[in-house]
Formats: sequence, C-alpha cells, structure tokens
Amino acid sequence: MPADIYGIKFADWNRDGIKQDSEPALNGFTIFLDKPDGDGNFNGVLDDGEESVISGTTGRGGTAVTGGYYFPNVQAGEYRIDEVRRSRWIPTNLPDPVIVPGDVGNFADSCIDVYKYYDSNGNGIRDEGETLLDGITVVLAPDRDRDGVPDADGRLSAVTGEGEEGEEGKVSFDELQPGTYFVWEELDQIYKPTTPDMVTVDLGQGEKETVEFGNAYKEGMLTLCKFLDENENGRYDPGEMMLPDWDIEIWEDTNRNDMFDPGELLGRVTTGEDGCVMFMVPMDNALGRTVFVREVPRPEQQQQGFPANQ
Repeated sequence: MPADIYGIKFADWNRDGIKQDSEPALNGFTIFLDKPDGDGNFNGVLDDGEESVISGTTGRGGTAVTGGYYFPNVQAGEYRIDEVRRSRWIPTNLPDPVIVPGDVGNFADSCIDVYKYYDSNGNGIRDEGETLLDGITVVLAPDRDRDGVPDADGRLSAVTGEGEEGEEGKVSFDELQPGTYFVWEELDQIYKPTTPDMVTVDLGQGEKETVEFGNAYKEGMLTLCKFLDENENGRYDPGEMMLPDWDIEIWEDTNRNDMFDPGELLGRVTTGEDGCVMFMVPMDNALGRTVFVREVPRPEQQQQGFPANQ
C-alpha cells in the first residue's frame, strides 16, 4: 500500500540533529529517496529512477511549505531520505532507512482526541453518565526540542463540540507527526479542574491517543432542591417527594438589615424535573459574602421550610 513521506530541511546550527525554533528551514535543496543496491547498501547519490524534489516547493496537500519536502504515494520498498550534497553544508542527521511495506503505510497520520466533561463527583475520573461539555477551548503544542516546555510555534486550538464530526464535548487533532505534545484547556471562571490541567502525550507513528479533562464548578455554585416535607420535620428524608417547577430566589443582604430589599435580588431560578436547580453566584459575591435563598410561596401550598441546599 503506498504511503506519503515528508519532512523539513533546516539549518542545524547546534548540530544536535533536532530542529530548534531558532533554526531556519531551508529552501532550494534537492531531497531524494535513495534506494539500496543489490547488496542492500545506499550510495548517497541521486541515481536515475530515484524520486527527488526541491525543498520549499512542495508540501502536504499541495501547498508549498518553507523547507518542506513531500513524496506522495511512495510504493512499497526500502528508502533512505537523502540530499544532494552542497559545498560547506554537512549533514547532521541523515534519517535511518524508511521501509514502506506492501500492506501498511509507514507514515500513517497520528491523532489525539480530547474529551471535556463535568466531573459531578469530583473524583478525577470520567464516570458513566457524566455530562460532556461544549464550548471549551483546548490547545495542543509540540515539544520538538524535548525541553519539557510547549513550543511557541506550531500550536493548534479547537473548541469542544465544534469539530467536523460535531461530537459533544470532543475535539480531535488529526494528521499529527510522531513526537511529544502538550495538551491543555483554557478554563473560564465557572469551572475548576479535577484532573491535571496540562497533559503530556508521547505520540507514535499511526497512534491514536485520548485525553480527558474533568471540571467541577468553582465555589459559588449552589444546588437548590425543593421537596414536600411530609412529616414536617424541617429536613429532607429519603423517599419524600421532590417538587419541580418551583421558583426559588437568591438574595444578598448587602446592608445587613435582615430584610430582602429592592436591588438585592441576585437571581430567580425554577426547579427541574428532579426538584433541583443550580445557580452560579456571581464571583464577586462568592468570596466571603453571605447569600440568602428563599422559595417563592404559592397560595395553594403551605410553606414547610426553606429549600434544601446541597
């Protein structure tokens, strides 16, 4: 099965065989696929019948890349990526021979899938039934020089739920080359991480890795529940009926007069089918301030206590 072979020609100023961010890509060099002779040796010379390209004139997908070389649909066989020598330029990292087998492409694309979920129990594990979250930006950065720091160039970003597949809470980074990558999420003011906020992925040729980021709400998120206090003991007991479609108000007694004054209402919410609802207290009111919660009574229903808060 044919495979694509591609890469970058660069000036290896420190002679370590690894492209650094400060080392420029080089155009105008002849790159070729050297085939072995009858004894299995590579002669390092561009012979008749061997494929060649000029760096900087080709690139994957038909777009030229600075210093790039690209050999599409290379047939099964053994090759070594080499260059036509120039005076004063000394190779520092001629790659090992590349074997393109008949049934597997040697340069298959690699992929990292990222899922973002609401970690309802805060255990750092994606449990069955936990909600996937859309609208969160995820960033991927390579570590080409292997210094343990995300490279400034070559970064990619995507928003969960907005990929071509449209899968909830997911982003995919496709067509990646093998190497080390950092993956992290850009948190907003609502969530806090329950898993490491940055993950390192060592990606092999043709591999597909999965990263999962768990988040819980920061302090200031209230879960409010309304129930029918059948035994009138002022607290929720197992088995008591939860009440949906009930309005609950959240106030802040800013003047400390123990009264609900105009302008102190933070919000009004309605309980859901399970009798509960969540409310995000504005962050400037969640730091050392007291928030009051009260239900909105109905004429036909005797108030039997405040809504149960979780």
